[in-house]
Amino acid sequence: MTKQAFSYKLNCNKVITLLQLLDNLNFKLVVVVVVVVVVEVVVVVVVVVVVVVVVVVVVVVVEVVVVVVVVVVVVVVEVVVVVVVVVVVVVVEVVVVVVVKVVVVVVVVVVVVVVVVVVVVVVVVVVVARGMYSSKRLCPSMTV
Repeated sequence: MTKQAFSYKLNCNKVITLLQLLDNLNFKLVVVVVVVVVVEVVVVVVVVVVVVVVVVVVVVVVEVVVVVVVVVVVVVVEVVVVVVVVVVVVVVEVVVVVVVKVVVVVVVVVVVVVVVVVVVVVVVVVVVARGMYSSKRLCPSMTV
C-alpha cells in the first residue's frame, strides 16, 4: 500500500467515524428535540388549562356577585315599596276615617241645631199663639 492509499484509507475511516458520530449525535439531537417539544406542548397545555380555569372561576365569581347584588337590590327595593305602600294606605285610611268622623259629627251637630231651632220656633209660635189667643179672650179689642 502506498502512502497515498494509506492516507486515503485513513481519511476515509475518519470520515466514516465522523459520520457515525454525527448519526449518533443526530439521534440524540432528535431525542432532545422530541423531549423539548413534548415538554413545551405539556407546558402550553398546562398554562392554557390554568388560564381557562382561572378565567372561568373569575367569571363565575363575578356572575355570582352580580346576581347577589341584583337580588339584594331587588329585595331592598321591594321592601321599601311595600313599606311606602303600607304607610300610604294607613295614612289614607286614618285620614278617611278622621274625615268621615268629622263629617258625621258636623252632620249630627247640624241636625241637632236644626231640630233645636225647629223646636224653639215651634215653642215660640205656640207660646205666641197661646198668648194671642188668651189676650184676645181677655181683651177682645186688643189686636196683636
